[in-house]
Amino acid sequence: MSEQIRKLGFCERANADRKKIYNIVCPTLLKTRCQIDTHLLDQAVYKVIKSQPNINAVLRFEGEDIYFKPLKEIEQYFEVLPKDATWKDVCIEYNNKHLRPDFETYPPFKLVLIQPCNEEAVVIAVASHYCMDGTGITAMTSLILETYSELQKDANYEPMKYPAPKSFEDYRLEFFGSEEKFREQQKSFKEFHLNVMDSANCYFEFEENDRVVFTPYSSTEIEFENFKKECKAKGITVGAALCGVQACAMAACMFKNQKDVPDVVNLLIEIPINLRGRITKEVSWKCANYMPSNPYITVKVGRGSTFWETARQVKDTFNHILSDKSMIYLFDLFTKDDLFDQPEEKERLNVTKKKIGGLERHTCFSNMLKFPAPLEHKDFTVEASYCCGGQWLLPAISLMVFFVYSTKKLNFTMVHRDGVLNVGRAEKVMKYVQYFVENVTKFGEKDITTYELSQFGLISI
Repeated sequence: MSEQIRKLGFCERANADRKKIYNIVCPTLLKTRCQIDTHLLDQAVYKVIKSQPNINAVLRFEGEDIYFKPLKEIEQYFEVLPKDATWKDVCIEYNNKHLRPDFETYPPFKLVLIQPCNEEAVVIAVASHYCMDGTGITAMTSLILETYSELQKDANYEPMKYPAPKSFEDYRLEFFGSEEKFREQQKSFKEFHLNVMDSANCYFEFEENDRVVFTPYSSTEIEFENFKKECKAKGITVGAALCGVQACAMAACMFKNQKDVPDVVNLLIEIPINLRGRITKEVSWKCANYMPSNPYITVKVGRGSTFWETARQVKDTFNHILSDKSMIYLFDLFTKDDLFDQPEEKERLNVTKKKIGGLERHTCFSNMLKFPAPLEHKDFTVEASYCCGGQWLLPAISLMVFFVYSTKKLNFTMVHRDGVLNVGRAEKVMKYVQYFVENVTKFGEKDITTYELSQFGLISI
């Protein structure tokens, strides 16, 4: 692990405040097919930040090094951090009461810049605490791009020179060994995809160059399509607007070439579909922040489902990844007694009340439900939150592949925040994960990152 990463406190996960780490995950990603002048991009960010003083953090990810970089021109907008600042220091939380007085725990915008090590692409991610549907996020990102484009037109602008990026063919040859093996793998994935994917919430498109593009259906679908058109006019390709991808990129940076990864990694994946209404949003946010680091599979029992039926479905869905010594904790955020069919079912599940973040929750334990429990103080959680419907599959695949490949054991935690358990959707996620684990990771002992997977033509970020 590099000294920069160590200084940022990535080794201190067990003692870190989950809420502060959670707030750094961001919900918009852009990947460029053209080279970006990062110095010019810094200037564009500076101009935007001057007009948006509610931005409070900038991170730059370059290659394998991760470090906090407050630009000199915008230090006035940042908390002054010591040289040995930790990740917790970077994620300092701010109240923004004039924007959302009903959400006092929400921080304002956080801006994250991620630069892959091959200099080919720059990722811009902007997080907003008050735009759950992504509208403010795309607007902010678009503003940065527009500013960047304007700066390029300056008569004194001289583009920075970068090494020529690797081609798709170079990546494929390096990873698969031959074009034939790649085509064989790709054909297998296409057939598998067509057999599995029939969700109403998202779909995949196969482009002419055989890359797979994830497209979400959401409440902001029209705006997202317009946003893609604007970006295309600027030479930028948008694969998907979902924050889980940033979590993938961050995880890839944090763990790439890292030798001291814990034996057990506790992976938290949150899957809200449509968070509407003040009460739902507020409670969902708090529940997510105060979730324990233990490996809960967290589901919300649907109105038309019984608790026992849900438990059985969850067990069936995840059964193929469970061991005899494993245990699942089925944890319902809003369970009331009337959700149980019969009193004996409640007794059979051994329901107990547990305080999480000061709020009582029903926690159900059953020997029929099994899931691996991590060693105490030896887990590392990467959190991915989602703002709109359909934005769940790609992050799940990417993170699962990376961690299964990088660690001895994986704990998979699914947090479902919209109030409806869609077992079919969870099953599809697990089928994709199983496919990638069985097929992609068998090609050799290599570091796999989300970005690299996209170059192989298997997924797109």
